[in-house]
Amino acid sequence: MEMESLLMRVHDELPILSKDQDTVVTIGVFDGVHLGHQEVINQVKTIAESSKSLSSLITFTEHPRAVLSNNSDIKYITSSDRKVSLLKSSGLDLVIPLTFDIDLSKLRAGEFCQLLKDRLRMGKLVIGHDFVMGFQREGTPDVLRNIGNDLGFSVQIVDQVSERDTRISSTAIRKAIISSDVAEAARYLGRLFSLDGTVVAGDGKGRILGFPTANISINKSRLVPGDGIYATWAYVDNKKYVSATSIGNKPTFDGISRLIEVYLLDFDGDIYGDTIEIEFSEHIRGQFKFENQEQLIAKMNEDIIKVRDIMSL
Repeated sequence: MEMESLLMRVHDELPILSKDQDTVVTIGVFDGVHLGHQEVINQVKTIAESSKSLSSLITFTEHPRAVLSNNSDIKYITSSDRKVSLLKSSGLDLVIPLTFDIDLSKLRAGEFCQLLKDRLRMGKLVIGHDFVMGFQREGTPDVLRNIGNDLGFSVQIVDQVSERDTRISSTAIRKAIISSDVAEAARYLGRLFSLDGTVVAGDGKGRILGFPTANISINKSRLVPGDGIYATWAYVDNKKYVSATSIGNKPTFDGISRLIEVYLLDFDGDIYGDTIEIEFSEHIRGQFKFENQEQLIAKMNEDIIKVRDIMSL
């Protein structure tokens, strides 16, 4: 794509402001919308309110590493729709999804800032401590300050947010989720980690064992917790149910495919084809291969008791 066409495309994706006000802008992927992101957002809102500006956030719809690296297999903590919904609920005046692709990666930091200045009347850019932007990551904080001096905007850097001496980041959250520590992920997110997907037909073994489960098909780009049994909440038709969720290949039955199966406690209904959301509260145990179905059933009953206890039922 020629540079003129790229600039026009980005220009068109940015909104036309209906108010004659400057904006305070932050930029990033914001996958997970975790506590570190929330601190940046809070500072954007505070600065905007004090300067009578509009609080604005630009979120890339694709992770740059997923676009720029052939070997990258980025799994998203939140879906794009969920991320935008969380960002809009944070009280910002403007939430702007922006397509990130190879062409955009070639845009120089100064050119992108000029677009934000022209289109959004950017008066201040608020960024995290490790933020970079522009072609070949040239837009470091010092470079952006120099660009701001030329174009007429200032740059403010937000300090790193930590929890129990761990720096909160999307990378740290992904690590916790993959290692099954959904409780740690929740501390960094400020809410429970969740997955949503469509209920699809399974092999029916859960019903035979006395625990009819809903098999969940999720988008392949989503991050899935490590194998094991979890205490979860399930949302079906805007109703909330205590549930136990199993992730793994059903080793007792020599399964091959990795499945997400949800057993909704105190629920009896047909939800095939429905979309449900699962919130992960706590990891109970790993996946084990039992000698027979009787041992598996006994352990599943123990799991349900633990789930009820964890969920305070």
